[in-house]
Amino acid sequence: MTEPTQHETGATVILVFLAAGACLLGLLREGHYVESGSELLRLQAQDAVIFTLGVPVLLIGLWLSLRGSIRGRLLWLGSLAFIDTTARKPTTLVVGGSAFEWLYYRRL
Repeated sequence: MTEPTQHETGATVILVFLAAGACLLGLLREGHYVESGSELLRLQAQDAVIFTLGVPVLLIGLWLSLRGSIRGRLLWLGSLAFIDTTARKPTTLVVGGSAFEWLYYRRL
C-alpha cells in the first residue's frame, strides 16, 4: 500500500494552500512580522524557501505517490517533515512568543 488515502491527499492539498498563503503573506504583506532587521530577513527568507522549494516538492511527491511510487511516498513524507520543522519556529515566535515560553518553562 504505497498510495496515500483520500484523507491524506485531501489534508495535503489543504496544507499546500495554507503553506502557500502563509508564505505569500509573509513575503508580500507589510507589517506581517513584528520582528525587524536580521530576524525579519531570516523569516522572509524562510518563507521564500518554503514557497519555492517546499510546496512544489510536496506536490511532486504527492503526485508520484498517487501513481504508486515508493520514492514518491518518501519524497512526499520528507517534504511534509521539512515544512513542519521550518514553519514551527516562526509560528511560535509570531503567534505565541512569551506565552509559549512561559508554558514551557512552567512545566519544567
